[in-house]
Amino acid sequence: MSAIILTNNSKVAENLTCYKIIFKAENSLVILKLARDMLHKGHKLLTHPLVSSLKPNQNPYKTIVLSLEDGEIDLNSLEIMDKALALVEGFNHKPAFKVSPQIDEDLQFIDYELISSALKERALRYVN
Repeated sequence: MSAIILTNNSKVAENLTCYKIIFKAENSLVILKLARDMLHKGHKLLTHPLVSSLKPNQNPYKTIVLSLEDGEIDLNSLEIMDKALALVEGFNHKPAFKVSPQIDEDLQFIDYELISSALKERALRYVN
């Protein structure tokens, strides 16, 4: 499957090299806004921008998968992204908590596993 992966998670960038990776060492809000800008250029969401039961201020890592090809603007993708941005911006006033290096590694792993699982499911769906 051809896709673009937007992420601020170095574990994703280092391990999913068969995809086009755009890595930004920024906060998750920057990743969401970059995804939104790409949706305006005609890319489509292939994964939901808010996955897991962790709140946006509980995990600093964000990975989103978009279509590699651009085309007509997908209004459904834009609507999903706008709602995700509104939710994340609502958490901006809450300070992110400090974590130990081990917990930070665990948070990276959670983000990596979530996106890996989503990519495997999508690939299987395309094969079937």
